[in-house]
Amino acid sequence: MRYFRKFILPLILASGFASFYFFNLDALVEWANVVDHYRELKLYSQNNIYLAQLVFCVLYFLSVVFCLPIVLVLTLIGGAMFGWIAFLLCVPVATLGCCVVFFVAKGALLDFFTKRANPYLTNITKNFNNSPFSWLLLFRLIPILPIWLGNVIPAIFGMSLRSFILATLIGIMPGTLIYVSFARGLDKILMNGGLPNYSITDNLEIYIPLLMLFMIAFVSLVVKFINTK
Repeated sequence: MRYFRKFILPLILASGFASFYFFNLDALVEWANVVDHYRELKLYSQNNIYLAQLVFCVLYFLSVVFCLPIVLVLTLIGGAMFGWIAFLLCVPVATLGCCVVFFVAKGALLDFFTKRANPYLTNITKNFNNSPFSWLLLFRLIPILPIWLGNVIPAIFGMSLRSFILATLIGIMPGTLIYVSFARGLDKILMNGGLPNYSITDNLEIYIPLLMLFMIAFVSLVVKFINTK
């Protein structure tokens, strides 16, 4: 079991990530391709709602587990197709996927970094473990950080699974809520064959809340840094 966790599981995750690009699967979620097939996907989801939601959850889970850079796109597609239900689908599925990466990273990397610990790394680990829940919550609230980073760092520092799950669940809710809210307005645009508009001036309803999330996380990070001095 230890060998499976330290070598086989990381190999599976790495293979999934590599296969995504090797088979050019990233082209499937390009907006031009999504627009071309959105009407069909929408009609199918309306006629087979539970199956469509199940397929969406599986794809969303795999994108998180394999650390694919399409989680945001899938969130927007889900929000456009399913409305607010997408929020209820994305949050628990993303949390479960994060737990898988955390579990694998902890088994594969924790011993490696522990054996090679130096005073600098030991000091960082100590500061993180003084309040791991709040640190991870900050990572989750910063919208520009990739989701996999918040899975690997706590694993390296030896965070408990229980605290990881709770902080992840709470931390990804605000951002997901904002993206789904924005995506609900994309349905008509995509149905008419239009492409999403990411202009800041035209989408203040998404960029202002995201900026507020970033500022809250940044201020909290500065306060934490000052308190550790």
